[in-house]
Amino acid sequence: MTSDDTALFFHKPNKWLNRAKDVLNKEELPSTGIEKAKDMFKGIRKQTLDSLPRGKDYLALVDNEKCIGCTQCVYFCNFASIDMISWDLMARTSQFESKKALILEDTCTGCTLCVFACPVEAITMEAKT
Repeated sequence: MTSDDTALFFHKPNKWLNRAKDVLNKEELPSTGIEKAKDMFKGIRKQTLDSLPRGKDYLALVDNEKCIGCTQCVYFCNFASIDMISWDLMARTSQFESKKALILEDTCTGCTLCVFACPVEAITMEAKT
């Protein structure tokens, strides 16, 4: 960004928006940046979900030895199919429980989002039996 662009951004926001509009192939910009961000997020989410292999024949499976309880899978699951539970009964006496991911089989769609979200590769997809 050049100094002219910086000055344009801070002192003349309407001109900056017009410039941004030109960059975005002259698409109509909403009145606020938040609206644009929401629209972009909805579009990206839909494209992501549509492109994922969705198979009712597959189910996510968690390796409790590898799971570190980071909850990334919970945040990325669009179907609320993952819960965090304590597998260690001794942990219930401490202030901080060691929780692990639990896949809820009845709502898991086999979309694989949790597999990609897991930083330690504790989740795999297995064929339903």
